[in-house]
Amino acid sequence: RSASTTTHHAFPEDPFQHDNGDDDIFANITPVDLCEDNGPEQQRPHQEQPQLAAPAPVASSVVSNSHTGGAAAAGGNAVVRFRKYQTCQWKERFQELMEFRREHGHLLVPHSYPPNQKLAQWVKRQRHQYKRKKLGHHSTLTDEREELLLDVGFIFDSHRAVWYARFETLKAFSLANGHCTIPSKYDDGSLNVWIKHQRRQYLLYKKGAKSTMTEDRIRALDSIGFDWNPRNLIKTCNVGN
Repeated sequence: RSASTTTHHAFPEDPFQHDNGDDDIFANITPVDLCEDNGPEQQRPHQEQPQLAAPAPVASSVVSNSHTGGAAAAGGNAVVRFRKYQTCQWKERFQELMEFRREHGHLLVPHSYPPNQKLAQWVKRQRHQYKRKKLGHHSTLTDEREELLLDVGFIFDSHRAVWYARFETLKAFSLANGHCTIPSKYDDGSLNVWIKHQRRQYLLYKKGAKSTMTEDRIRALDSIGFDWNPRNLIKTCNVGN
């Protein structure tokens, strides 16, 4: 069997110890029936080249296609290429993300998601590969993959994603209870901590001080009836006062 010409890259700064272009996560998966619409893999027979001619690249099971591969890598002219079963696995995870949205109304898959931990890891990897791409490093997030995720409302910024994940938790509580007042002994104690932080940041924002609060976040919290001043601790919220 001919050796593949695929180049594997090592990224010492990559926090995913075995994340080499989505390769190792699929290492133990047999590429059978994962993508029936693509048909069986085809491998061209090796052809003898004239003695003085430059050797032609040997065909392998690596493929490139539209929204899952074959795009130029960020920061260079190298082409990101994927094995067919990797391409199919990416499509499969994307469909699982769509199912998550249909069930929960958003794309904010928690880091720990027991019903489908592989999906949680995949989502985290897309954000990491997005960051690598924006820094000009080799990334498996092709332009086509990025566009596909953006089109469905995927949040690549991890800090923004964390904020909206907390918001969705509070929103779910509000829908179930008719208010946003979390009991002091609520199961998710971190939610109360987050709520107090939002009120502090809101006060700073209204004073014109440095704050992580934004108009978009204020509108989101207002939309679920969030109480910014439950104990009248904020005497005034006018900018400049």
